Amino acid sequence: MGNASALPYDILEQVDYRSNNHWQLSKGAQKEGAKQTVSIFRFVKAGKADRLGLAQKAVQKLRTIRHPSVLTYVDSLDTEEALMLVTEQCTPLQKWLDEVNSNPSTNKQNLVYELTWGFKGILKALEFLHANCSLAHGNLGPHAIFITQNGDWKLGAFELASNFNNADEVDYFCNNHNILETSLQAPERVGLRPGDSMKIESALKAKIPPYYTDIFSFGRCVERIFEETGADLSGSLAKYIATTVNSDMKKRPQAAKLLQAAVFNSDYIKILENVQEFAIKGQKEILESIKELDPLLPQMTVPICSHKVLPSVCKVLQIAVNDFQNRDARESCRQSIVVCVELLSKLGSLKKIDETVFQTECIGVLTQLWAMTDRTIRTALLSALKHLVELIPASVVNSSLFDNMIAGFSDSNAKLRESSLMSLIYVVDKLDERQLQDRLVRCVVNLQNDPEASIRTNTTIFLGKIASRLKEPVRVRVLPGALAKSMKDNFVHCRIAGLKTAIACIKLIDVQQLATKIIPQVAILLLDKHNDVRSYSLSLMDASMERMRAYNEHLLHSSKEASSKDDERRASVGGGSTAATSGGGGGGSGAGSSNAAGGAGGNILGSPMLESWTSWGIQGISKTLDMDAGNGPDKRIGEISVHSAASTPQPAKSKSSSSTAAALDSSNNNNNLDDSEHFFEARSFPAEKTTAAAAAAAAGSWGDDDLDSALRFDDDDMGLDDSSNGFGGGSTPRGASGKQMSSVPGGGATGTLGGTSSTHSSTSTLGIASSASIPKVSSFGSDGSSHTGSAATSAPKIPAGMTSSSKKKAEKVAVKKLEFSKEEDWEDF
Repeated sequence: MGNASALPYDILEQVDYRSNNHWQLSKGAQKEGAKQTVSIFRFVKAGKADRLGLAQKAVQKLRTIRHPSVLTYVDSLDTEEALMLVTEQCTPLQKWLDEVNSNPSTNKQNLVYELTWGFKGILKALEFLHANCSLAHGNLGPHAIFITQNGDWKLGAFELASNFNNADEVDYFCNNHNILETSLQAPERVGLRPGDSMKIESALKAKIPPYYTDIFSFGRCVERIFEETGADLSGSLAKYIATTVNSDMKKRPQAAKLLQAAVFNSDYIKILENVQEFAIKGQKEILESIKELDPLLPQMTVPICSHKVLPSVCKVLQIAVNDFQNRDARESCRQSIVVCVELLSKLGSLKKIDETVFQTECIGVLTQLWAMTDRTIRTALLSALKHLVELIPASVVNSSLFDNMIAGFSDSNAKLRESSLMSLIYVVDKLDERQLQDRLVRCVVNLQNDPEASIRTNTTIFLGKIASRLKEPVRVRVLPGALAKSMKDNFVHCRIAGLKTAIACIKLIDVQQLATKIIPQVAILLLDKHNDVRSYSLSLMDASMERMRAYNEHLLHSSKEASSKDDERRASVGGGSTAATSGGGGGGSGAGSSNAAGGAGGNILGSPMLESWTSWGIQGISKTLDMDAGNGPDKRIGEISVHSAASTPQPAKSKSSSSTAAALDSSNNNNNLDDSEHFFEARSFPAEKTTAAAAAAAAGSWGDDDLDSALRFDDDDMGLDDSSNGFGGGSTPRGASGKQMSSVPGGGATGTLGGTSSTHSSTSTLGIASSASIPKVSSFGSDGSSHTGSAATSAPKIPAGMTSSSKKKAEKVAVKKLEFSKEEDWEDF
């Protein structure tokens, strides 16, 4: 007797088991070492003294019988409270049937294959007991059948196992045979009573062994299980089962004869038996067996594939890896590896592999295979990765697989490089941040320089697929440039891939990068000779414009919110800041319309909101002077108003005077007149002083500096020759044809300023700064009226005190007129 704690296994959760001898079944695990999982049968002695002998008989028989189809004995322990039997891990048949019946996706035909395979294992066990051990099992039923992890059906419950050549065991059998339910007992056994050993002895003398009682129980068990599962018991199997339940035991076939039946030797069963013998077969036989196994995989269950097929395949792989260094065996090893890897891939695609078993059996040999540099083996591994990566731990991917995969990018074989790239997408989710954000991105971006056009195309697609997983800084740095580069590729499919990827990732592209890198390149592709490229270019351009409009609305909304908060802050300071707040408002309204140039007469940009871009500076000054003079809002000095222009017509001014006014306004614009600081300075001077200051600024505001230095542009951007690179001190700008440019298309743009007809320079519409080459003079009279125009119609007035050089420059600036000679010059420009 011992203590339960002496058992070197921990008893875990209990398993549902309907025993006919009060056994309790639980899962167990080894306390130390490899943590082997087992099944623990426990017989509690209290109140069951009449059945204790049966339990002890079962343990004793199982310990002495060893066969692949008999439940494997591991350990046992007999204590004062209970008798414990430890076996290999198994599941009772009845529990397995409950799981099958509760699964709506169970395929009935595949279930028939599974049941046939299982019952053949039970027949093998019976044949071994009858022929080799001279034992009758005597207790065969669903409760005596167990299914192991690898899908094998094995025989247990040896409480009634007896040798009928031993009188004592015959008496034991006759005294206890009724523990088996009557429906499973043979007819000659039903009437058996304690002390009826004479019937068995007479049967032995008549050369009719009582082993036939097990065959009857086997037949009844098959019928019951097929009925419970709803599987079809027909054909040759039904014919053989009918013979097993014959009331005349002389007509029942022996187990050995049943094993020869065709139904128990189908291709499905033969393949499974061959898989178990992989370790002892030659290389050629293994390859043939694997090829035969491939079409039958869908019919196999997960336990069979995971615990029977998978371990056998991994053993073959390990042998091939070990022998690969031998040159004579290298080719055969290469073939074995390729065939086995393809088989693993198919098992993974069919979801027939248990993850725990895969990590235990396959990870080691797969790591060795990835370290090999053979191209054939690497190609097979890359192809199988799609279906196996879910079973591989992330730690193994980062430590062993990733480095070997990116090493394939440097291979001289283009197919291997492309396969490495296309397979990388499957491991992205398992890469850590360093591998994903740094090494992977750098390696993939370098592939855009690959000489193979298909690799460049797939690289673009790959970047689009991983874009959402990249961090914002990495995405901004990599994605726009890569897409723009693909759009410049001379391979049409690469350009299409770049466009389609950009459309799919439009929300992930930074707005600034979109405007500066993507949109310019897309505009060029609008003229591509391929229809698909143009079509996708238009789609991308539409998507980009929508994104830019949304961004513009966001900025406008933010600007309004900021302006509102600024006004509230200034208002809270007190009455002293009223003038500054008013001036700032004038500047803000002007900023919204500062994109137009040259007045609305020519309608260069075609937008009404851009017609009066010069009004903001004068309006801001007039508001400040108005507040300084104490006038109401209806008597503002110098305000440019459309209503006043309509009610008080002004004489038309010359082009020179109008251009002079535009120049002064541009000068004011450059000096940031909308800043509140300048408005406070303007309030400190009377109207006369302000007029004088304005005249002085118009005459000599440029000093001795050459205006050309402030307004110099690249000739490539402007379409000018080397001699036409500025205004003021430089020469007149010319178009691409070398002709002199006019201020507006078609000879000039005429606008209305305060009721005065004037002509303005249109240079700002061409991307040139708004500081026009003709100064404008604004003076404020003592009567509060505003006069805008040139100092003299024929010649400008040059203030005294200027140097001769400054006077000459001022004269040139005042009288210079920019004219387009022809309409087509504008188009050329």
